[in-house]
Amino acid sequence: LGRTGLPSSGSSRRVSIGCPNTDPDLLEDSQDPPAAGGDSADVDSEESPAEAALVSTLVAAVVTPLTEALLRYEHMARPLAELLGKLQNDYQCEAFVQLFLRQLCTQTTTELDPSEDSTSASNLAALLTELSDRFPHLMWANLGVVNPNIDCQAYKVRQAVVHTIGQVIQNVLHHTTGPTIDSARSMLLGMLLERVLDVSAYTRAKVLSTWEVLWRARAVPLAM
Repeated sequence: LGRTGLPSSGSSRRVSIGCPNTDPDLLEDSQDPPAAGGDSADVDSEESPAEAALVSTLVAAVVTPLTEALLRYEHMARPLAELLGKLQNDYQCEAFVQLFLRQLCTQTTTELDPSEDSTSASNLAALLTELSDRFPHLMWANLGVVNPNIDCQAYKVRQAVVHTIGQVIQNVLHHTTGPTIDSARSMLLGMLLERVLDVSAYTRAKVLSTWEVLWRARAVPLAM
């Protein structure tokens, strides 16, 4: 079993959707409706030196301080979620939102040690939960960045990713049809099914409650 209680062969399974840097064969046309943000600029694709310098400046001047503030202070989750939502929905700053979430989730996936830093894990989980509750389309557009945290050592973060997947299925994919959407929904439901084997009883309970919410919303297909 892997560190999250799943077979090691399955723990590496990722669903990279809605993010321009993720698997192009999975959801090439999945950003329907456009609010999912699939046409946002890719901050990593063929950057010119000037663009690379701008990204580095943004990371140093904005992204890193915001990330550090979130991981240190528990009150930051709600205002930061509102800021990201406004940037995405009102100012069409999808590229910055994606850059921030990628930086945050990459750092926490590789560096977060819940035995030493439970506050950071709780604050990250609070942000993901707040974003998925208030801006599910934003999370759909960036799910390929967030999903790797399903294997984070901190069970609270895994719970938050499970909650995010449930919100996306219920509030985005449930109201959209098409072969690629159906494929994405099936893969996300498969991730929830696998997570029933999580090593943490808290995460397993969250998975089961998420299944109940989806069932009551009639968001689970009769055949998977």
